[in-house]
Amino acid sequence: MCSNLRGGIGVGENGQPRCIMVGNTELLSRIAVDPEVMVGKPVIKGTRLTVEHMVGLLAHGMTADEVIDEFGIEKEDLQACLLFESESQ
Repeated sequence: MCSNLRGGIGVGENGQPRCIMVGNTELLSRIAVDPEVMVGKPVIKGTRLTVEHMVGLLAHGMTADEVIDEFGIEKEDLQACLLFESESQ
C-alpha cells in the first residue's frame, strides 16, 4: 500500500500494483478562492464546500470515507483540503 498522503494504488504496465503520486499543484488545483463564493473562503472547486468545514468534520471524528460518501466528493478533493490547510498555516 502507498504510504504517501498524496499517493494511491494503480496498475503498472506489467499489471502489478504500483503507487501513483499526485503532485501538490494538481491537488491544490481542486481548491478555489472566489470572493463571489462563500465570501471568498477556499472551497472545493465547483462546490460551496469550504476547506475549513471539510477539515473540521475530520477533526470532529468523521472518517474520510464518511465525508466522501456524505458530500459526494472524491478522495483527492479531501486530500486537497488537508494539503491546502497544512500549507496555509
